[in-house]
This record gives sequence, C-alpha cells and structure tokens, in this order.
Amino acid sequence: MEFLKKYSPNKNFKLKDTPKKYSLGFLALFIFLFALSFSFYNKPCSIYAVSPSDYCYKFDINITNTTGADLETQPVLLSNVDINSWINGFDYIDPFGWQIYPYVSSLANEEKVLLQDLTSLSANQWYVIPDLKNGDNSLNVLLGANQTNNIYRNQGFFFDKEDYVQVLDSSDFNNDNFYFKIDFNYKTPHSLQTDDMMIFEKYDESLYTGVKLFIEHSPTTYDTIRIKGLVNTTSITSAYFVPSGNETLEFWLDGNTLNLIANGVQVSQSPAVYTPNTQDLYIGVNEPITTAKENYLKKVEILDFWAQFGALCNAFCTPIMTLGFNPNDITQTSEVPPMYAGTIDDISSQGNTNNGAYYMDRSQAGINVTTSIITSSTASGSTVFNQSTTNIIGNWWGDNNPNSLTGGNSNFLGLSFLNVDFYPTSASGLRLPPLAWYSLWATAFGFIFAIGSYWVFRNIPASLFASSIPLILFQAQGLVYAWFVVVYFLVLFAIYSSSLWIERT
Repeated sequence: MEFLKKYSPNKNFKLKDTPKKYSLGFLALFIFLFALSFSFYNKPCSIYAVSPSDYCYKFDINITNTTGADLETQPVLLSNVDINSWINGFDYIDPFGWQIYPYVSSLANEEKVLLQDLTSLSANQWYVIPDLKNGDNSLNVLLGANQTNNIYRNQGFFFDKEDYVQVLDSSDFNNDNFYFKIDFNYKTPHSLQTDDMMIFEKYDESLYTGVKLFIEHSPTTYDTIRIKGLVNTTSITSAYFVPSGNETLEFWLDGNTLNLIANGVQVSQSPAVYTPNTQDLYIGVNEPITTAKENYLKKVEILDFWAQFGALCNAFCTPIMTLGFNPNDITQTSEVPPMYAGTIDDISSQGNTNNGAYYMDRSQAGINVTTSIITSSTASGSTVFNQSTTNIIGNWWGDNNPNSLTGGNSNFLGLSFLNVDFYPTSASGLRLPPLAWYSLWATAFGFIFAIGSYWVFRNIPASLFASSIPLILFQAQGLVYAWFVVVYFLVLFAIYSSSLWIERT
C-alpha cells in the first residue's frame, strides 16, 4: 500500500480513515443494466428449431414497387448472396438450405423462397411476395438453428408467367406403362381465367403420340379447375373442384387402363395405349413442333415431380426421375436479366440420369430490393413479433446484401457520419469481424459518455454508468453480443469494487 500511495499518479488516491460507502444507486443501476443485457440476449444458434419462434436470426427485405400497379404473387430477386458463408461461416442456415422462413405479416403464413447454389459466393434467391403493392413492401426472413433433423422446408419450383423445366429425352421413357406423381400449390386467381395451363407434356403433335397433363379452368367459376390427361389420342378428365392449396396428382397407365387421381378422387379410362416418342419432357409449358411455346403454367408451385416408366407400373414403382427442387439440387448457370437458367438434379435411385434444366423470364424492372443486416431474432424492435411496429431506431449498417457490411444508412439515432465505407470487402480494406467493429464504436462512444458524465457530476459511479449506455443500445439493436456487454459490466464492477477495497485495506 505504501507503494501505491507513493507512486500513484493521483496523489488523492490514498487510504482513508473513513472510506466512502458503497453507492447503492450505482449498484441498483448496475444490476438493472446487467439484467437488461440478458433480456436482449442473442441466443446462440445451437438450438433445435421446431417452430418459427425458435429461429436464431432474422433480416428484413424492403421491396419498392414502382411499376404503378399492384402485383399478385410476384417473384422478387435478392441477388448476389454469399450463401456459402451463411452455411459455413456464420451458421445462419443449415447445409441443406431448409432452415429459412420468410413471412409477411403473420408467422403462421410461410412464403415461398427458392434457394440454390448452396456453395456459391454470389447465388440468387427468389422470394415470392403474395401481394406486392405499389410503393413500399416488407418481407421478414427468419434463419434457422444449426440442426437439420428437427425442421424441414419443402421447397418447390414456382412457375411465374413464362418459366419452364426441360428434361431431355432418354431411353428411360420408352416403356409401355408409366406412373407420374406431382405435388403442387395452386394460387387461386382473383378473376376468371380461360387458358389451359400445361403441367407437363412429352407429346408429338404431328404423330399424336406421347403423354400430357394439364389444368383446365372452369368457364363460369374463377376458383374452380379440373385436371385433364392425354395419352396418344385417349383423354381422361377429373371432375371440377376448388383447389385447397396443396394438391397431389397421380397419373398412370397400367396395361391398357389409364388412371387419374385428382382432389382425392380416382377416375379410369380404357382402352389406352402409350407410344414412346423422341420429344423432350417439358414441365410447365407446351412445346409444339411448329409454333412457339404456349399454355405456360402460371402462379403454380410444383413441390415434387416423380416419373416412372416400366411394365406393370403402379404407385410402388421406383422412379426413373425425381425432381425434388431442394436447394442443394439446384444450380444457376446463367443470369442475363430478365432471363435466368440453371439445372435441377434428378435425385432418383438412378442418379443424375434425367436432370432438368430450368428457364425463367422474370423482369425485375420497377422493383427495387434492399435488406437489413442479419441480426438476432430476439433483438429489440424485431419484426418477428410485431410486423406493424415501426422500427424508429433501425438497423443502421448494411442496407444492401444481408451478409455484407459494405453499405449503410443513417437512420440509427442520426449517426450519419458512420455512413462511409469503413468496412470494405476488398483485400486491402479493414478486415475486422463485425463484433470487433461494432464493439469498438460502442466502447468509444461509452468513453466519451463517461468523460462527459464525470465532467458534469464529478462522480465516478455516474461516469461508469454512462459509459455502458452505448453498449446497451448496440446490444438492443443486435449489433453486439450479450456476452460482450456482460463482460464489460463485470470489468466496471471490478474497477469500482477494487477502488473501494483499496480504501479499506
């Protein structure tokens, strides 16, 4: 103690006969802020996600529609996402791309999203917005836990207006009998439609050979459809029904009997004969030999597509082609807006024998997309719990790519001077981890708060308390992890307690 008294730079730092009492106010505020930091705790992504509330992370997508019209069930492009780092760098999503949950206004309604290229550094993602109003729209996206056995997302391929999948002809399609099973979601139109929509076809219109299956709309009722199949020149038609949303179709030829199950009701037709041809198999469009493509499948999502050809084929066949449209089975190969193309792996027991190739014609003109950064799903102001609540403070950094911090906006407490490129992605730039970056700024602000508070109150406990306020704000935004704030509080309490202990020793 003599050493401390002799060499202390502050000559007022000395043992006291009547040391100061503990500041009950400081202790109360310390306990309050300590508890507050835990109330904003960002749970680690190691839980089992069994319901939407169990997801670890979230980000928000803002879509500005300047087309001048409301758009129904509109695919929106989120481009150049480093999905590889989502999986391998941050555990934002599982290796199968299942643990992602988009929604608009209610957690009960999961919206459609097409993930692809899970090892890509610049993959595109397609989100389907149910009602894209003219003006600003928002979509909330939850990202999962790093577990794959407790959550599953049945991703399908959404056919917008002129999208289709092509499977090249092969000898696998040359047997006499066949079996198709198709799961799909049908979007009931708001007005009467008269066009047929092709589900799939492998048909030679000059020879009248092959097979096709399509949707016919009721000529009098806008929300009623029926399914019609054609094998060579023999047709089979279901009764009209109102789609419930998730539909399963089964269409097969066994011997000379043609069978169709739609809306849970089976119909049969005989005799029927299937003659193989050399045409490619098309899903979502009719490909006539002499004219342009027609009868596109519109606003329909196909979830799974099974095909089997073989003698005495029935529902227990082993498929020669299975398109499951899983994220890790889809690869984008071309992006020349508005045209997009890629491959879809055949995941049947045959292996990648009958892969599909998809083609999209999706103009994004008049649609502008921005995103927030990815934060904890429990961060303060999270739209996970209340979509209608305005985020006044806002996530102030990273309003472009959700995995990049290269862009910024100035709505976080008016700190517009931080709207600069302090976090470049170039190799020569500042390569700090996000936690180090945000905690650096929060600590710097805390130091300024501490100096100002001590200058006003001349009270060390008050200055220590003030220094923690920026960290609490950053933690509430989900920019700083809770453990960092807890460590900060422990250090403050240790400094304060040590000074009082010295006075009593």
